[in-house]
Amino acid sequence: MTESNKDPISQWLTFILNNEIYGIDVQFVQEVLRPPEISIVPGAPAHILGIINVRGEFISVSDIRTLLNLSKVNITDQTRVILIDLNGQKFGILVDSIAEIIDVRSSEIESINTGDNSSNILGTCQKKDNLFILLSINELLKE
Repeated sequence: MTESNKDPISQWLTFILNNEIYGIDVQFVQEVLRPPEISIVPGAPAHILGIINVRGEFISVSDIRTLLNLSKVNITDQTRVILIDLNGQKFGILVDSIAEIIDVRSSEIESINTGDNSSNILGTCQKKDNLFILLSINELLKE
């Protein structure tokens, strides 16, 4: 077995929320967009901001802050929508800004238990003097 098979590397798209750095596995990222006009959907769950039209396809956009119990902020020039594709199910998440793509070895991911919303968090990773909070897309989608 080669060294990479023992400790596989995955790539993570990192983004900012409340001055913290979060990440999602790039294998689920379809694209990153400036926020288009978001149409409100009456009766939608609290974390659903609404829907957007992306090249004729309507995609719901979640306020990831609500899912993570963070305070709301206004949309700025740095705000982005990350389009996620999980087994053909597409949705968007609104983030404050995009940071970078990082390589993470499996051995670098520390699991954590934060209580109620810990199921959304896969673990943390320390790199370049930064702490990255790695999110589980599967768990976020369940919400």
